[in-house]
Amino acid sequence: RARSLSPQGRALMDQLLAHDRSRVLPAVAAEARAHGNEMAGVSPAGRLGSVQVPVLLLHGAADNVIPPSETLWLASELPPAARRAVLISPAISHVEIKGPGFMDRLRLVNWMQVLLHTADSSPHGRSVFS
Repeated sequence: RARSLSPQGRALMDQLLAHDRSRVLPAVAAEARAHGNEMAGVSPAGRLGSVQVPVLLLHGAADNVIPPSETLWLASELPPAARRAVLISPAISHVEIKGPGFMDRLRLVNWMQVLLHTADSSPHGRSVFS
């Protein structure tokens, strides 16, 4: 795919891969302004208060695609009874697992324990994990 890019496209991709977003941020901001109503229509903002199922949130602290603040925001919008576990872990980025330290591994294992316990406590979860 990289070979099929124009020289300008390749230069932009090189910048993005080097985590330099300076050229794309203005364009993304303009698109967000232009499509604000459409984006609001698919946003979960203000719509999570009635969630009754257990929710566990896991996010990579080094995520360079979706900021971890999005997970904190989701957690704040959920009813406390639905929010079971929230972990922003340096052990993961967006999709890669990093070389975590002992405490980071322990927090991740604890999050998994809450996930499995929650699934085991649910009539629907039992069938999934059986």
